[in-house]
Amino acid sequence: MNDGKLLEETKNIVEFNPKYEEGLKELVSLALKHVGVDINKYPEILDEIKAEYIRDTYEGRSRFWIKSIDGKVVGSIAVIEDWRDEKTAEIKRMFVLPEFHGSGVGRDLLNTAMEFIKCNDYGRTILHTDKEMIRAQSFYEKNGFIRFRENDDVVSYEFKLE
Repeated sequence: MNDGKLLEETKNIVEFNPKYEEGLKELVSLALKHVGVDINKYPEILDEIKAEYIRDTYEGRSRFWIKSIDGKVVGSIAVIEDWRDEKTAEIKRMFVLPEFHGSGVGRDLLNTAMEFIKCNDYGRTILHTDKEMIRAQSFYEKNGFIRFRENDDVVSYEFKLE
């Protein structure tokens, strides 16, 4: 593969459709396993993705994207409207295969989500990550998110757009 083709493929971010379901399941399992989070701790996560995003993603101000390289799902991210406040977007289900950490995949996914958030007139973006996901916390902080809450299991971040 030449470098030009790799560069072109690493930008391949598309809205999710069911043909990516198996690749998404593998991505989530591997990403959680890599950080030592047992998928059994979140047994509903794959069912939730299927129920929430495959069915309803394309309506309203919510989206779910995947990034693929050579047909393999290497990353995902979702944006949903916070049910408590229509001016707040929530970023969810951001996963990147461990071998693509530091490659720009996460940045590309986050940029896609943030562009969507800005275009849909949200004033604030929040996200929650498992306290065990130290690398994710560092990534969000480097990208301008501010920690605003923490409990035993979850760290919450916000990014104000207004």
